[in-house]
Amino acid sequence: MNMVRWFRRSTDQPASPGDGSAQQAPERTWRCLTVGLSLGLALVIWSALAWQPVIAPDLQLGRPSPRDIQADRTVTYVSEWRTEQERTRAESSADTVVYSRDMSIPIQQRAELKNLLQTISQIRDDPTLTKAQERERLTSLPNSTLIISPELASAIAGQTDESWALISTLSLELYDRALSENRYMLNEQKIAELRAFLLPYWASLQAETEAQAELIALFSGSFLKTNQFIDEAATQRRKQEVREAVRPVTVRILEGESIVRQGDVVTPDVLEKLEALGALRTKTQLDGTGGQGAAGVADRWASLAHMWRLLSTRHSKKPDHCCSFSA
Repeated sequence: MNMVRWFRRSTDQPASPGDGSAQQAPERTWRCLTVGLSLGLALVIWSALAWQPVIAPDLQLGRPSPRDIQADRTVTYVSEWRTEQERTRAESSADTVVYSRDMSIPIQQRAELKNLLQTISQIRDDPTLTKAQERERLTSLPNSTLIISPELASAIAGQTDESWALISTLSLELYDRALSENRYMLNEQKIAELRAFLLPYWASLQAETEAQAELIALFSGSFLKTNQFIDEAATQRRKQEVREAVRPVTVRILEGESIVRQGDVVTPDVLEKLEALGALRTKTQLDGTGGQGAAGVADRWASLAHMWRLLSTRHSKKPDHCCSFSA
């Protein structure tokens, strides 16, 4: 606004009586040039404010760095990238998964195992059946959990009454042991381990023969069923709680510290450090600087437009074409 007052004082001076339009033309031309220079100066100032030197404009995420870059000053900042890494690591922990169990499943499976063993005992104890008929009846039992093949039927029919009684008792006992040692929560992985290792081992310790041990492990393992499920809603709440418990990670960069070496792959951590050092032009920085520069230029344009209106009012004749500016 100082320039406006200066123009007012200069234009308020009375003109000489003998002055004509020809004598006022140089003055108008000079004023036009002054206005043009002022506009050019304003644009130069805005360009200087909007442009900032960039230290690392050629770095690309995931590409090798073309040169070494060191910190030119000491900076402490909160790392959003490292904080997110810690939060992701925390919520991915196995402890954040919440499980629920359905106790009706193992109870139902045990009842089916017991019924199958009792049915087999009834077929074996039927005096009206021959061995061939006994095997045929065993293979036709309608049980979807354990399909009795002709080979398995022959192995069952070949057991003595005492041997079969031991097999029936130990099959139920090992089934109960498999559940109790896993706190009555079974998933596919645990069931696979029980069938492959633990049940055959436990059966071998109590069975009298290898054939008995195989039948005991088969019956007890076949009726194990998953009853452990992920509680999705509770798991999501737990993960969110764990994420929120992670405190922001603060990083301190020392002056002279190596940020990235030539040939090293540029990571998000590297770019974040350079941004904290002001070595990268980010959108936020451009918006902030450009906003300040635009505000200054807008104020300068308003001042110049006001001066031009004064000049146009003071002179009755139209200005030269060189002075045709638009406010």
